[in-house]
Amino acid sequence: MNAIFRKCIFGIILFLPIWATLAHENNKLSGHDTVYKENVQTFPGQESIRVKEEFSTLHPMIVHFPIVFILLACVLQILRLKLKRESWDELILYILLAGIITAYLSGEVFHPHTEGLSSDASIILERHEFFASLTLLTSLLALLTKIVSVYFNPLRKFVIEIITAVLLLGAATFVSVSGHWGAYLTHIEGVGPQGKYLKSEN
Repeated sequence: MNAIFRKCIFGIILFLPIWATLAHENNKLSGHDTVYKENVQTFPGQESIRVKEEFSTLHPMIVHFPIVFILLACVLQILRLKLKRESWDELILYILLAGIITAYLSGEVFHPHTEGLSSDASIILERHEFFASLTLLTSLLALLTKIVSVYFNPLRKFVIEIITAVLLLGAATFVSVSGHWGAYLTHIEGVGPQGKYLKSEN
């Protein structure tokens, strides 16, 4: 892999937790994990008005990153085996690392706290969090096997790469299921939109 390209990817991955931490700290200054944005809207025959758009949590924005990164790492790992592209190994490693970092951020740093959920919604939330935990666990195991394969060059490298692919398939499945239940909470149970069922941290 081109050295400059590799350094750019690594720099972006390193920047992700720094950016997220700074964003979280800025939100904590206001007492809660909320993003405010003001814009000006003009309606025919009326004066311009300032509209404040409020997001009660950054979780919906951050959570899309691990979904994309983990699924991409899985697809690239499978193609790497089929096409025998060892030059892709470090790229896959960095993409997977980005997926793990953003999965941790979305699950631990930016995960909203809920209140007043129905019994059905509580069960769905538990499923969502359970599969999210499985996603992080299998991704970490895949990262470990990928590091062994890339940097320690074991005798049975191809076997390690197959194990990595299997683990990434598991991670891709778990993140998809977790995303499904997360979407169910939002679109069926109404958790999140306009801050409904989310605890205020003021």
